[in-house]
Amino acid sequence: MSTELLDQLETRIGALTDQVMLMKMEIDELKAQHTMLNEENQKLRDERKQWSERLQSLLGKLEQIEA
Repeated sequence: MSTELLDQLETRIGALTDQVMLMKMEIDELKAQHTMLNEENQKLRDERKQWSERLQSLLGKLEQIEA
């Protein structure tokens, strides 16, 4: 192998290594974002459940008044 080919190979491997490192960083960021969105989603589900329970309670009280 000539020195030129080795230089090209080294350059390509260096570029690929950099690209892999960037992708790993992006994966870490996406995982953190995913976790945050899951937590927010759970919070919204809990709030929705509370609203539903309160609404059912109010509807029950209205039914008692009508009866």
